Amino acid sequence: MRTRLNHFVALTALVAAGLVVAASAKADLTNGSFESNFSGWSTTGNTSIQTAAFGAQGMQSNGAVDAFLYTGAASGTSGSFNAVSTASIVSFFGSPVTAALFPNAFNGSAIKQTFTANAGSVSFDFNWLSNEPNVDAAYAILINNSTNAITIQTLSANITATSNATNFDIVGLETGKLSSSFTLGSAGSYTLGFVVVNNIDGTVQSGLLVDNIVAPAFTGGGGGGSAIPLPASMWVGPLGLLVAAGFALRLRRNAAC
Repeated sequence: MRTRLNHFVALTALVAAGLVVAASAKADLTNGSFESNFSGWSTTGNTSIQTAAFGAQGMQSNGAVDAFLYTGAASGTSGSFNAVSTASIVSFFGSPVTAALFPNAFNGSAIKQTFTANAGSVSFDFNWLSNEPNVDAAYAILINNSTNAITIQTLSANITATSNATNFDIVGLETGKLSSSFTLGSAGSYTLGFVVVNNIDGTVQSGLLVDNIVAPAFTGGGGGGSAIPLPASMWVGPLGLLVAAGFALRLRRNAAC
């Protein structure tokens, strides 16, 4: 009897340990060049995958395609959906993102991915395209999921009246390929997002091409950071199994008396 009980307790402990290890498994940023369509990414609004035939200048910097976010209706691109409201974009990201991050936004589209990474730099290439370069806007957003701190870059600030004319016939100006990055101060869980919005109204359209997104791999706290703590909820299942094992042990002992 005692041997069986010891085996039961040992098995329960192994299951609990396995759950903890699985819960702490790393999830590096994936498909940063969009060669696997939007696999690994969440999307809202009018998003599509574009090749060089799209006509924008200087993109496809890592592979044969880019991600394209557009403020207009799906008929303007190969995307499947129309742009969505600002409220929908805020809901798409969830807390701590609020509408205040997108002042004057009318509608738009967005993509995001949550990942773990060591301290370092998240880099990306982009091309901002617009018929209203001084009105509409595009943003890159980084959220530290441990602290809810948000870092936002206004990518649309890079376009000027002398920017390149695009071959894409529904957007008049483009920056051409530019590069930017975010700094990750420590190892942890982050959400990276890209947003393009119509400001004021939805009558004149803009878009954002994104490619070649690279983040440091997560190796369990290297690169100057600390190990990522597990959420308290991750311990509920394993601890519950251990408690159940204890009760079973007591009941069997009482039955044997």
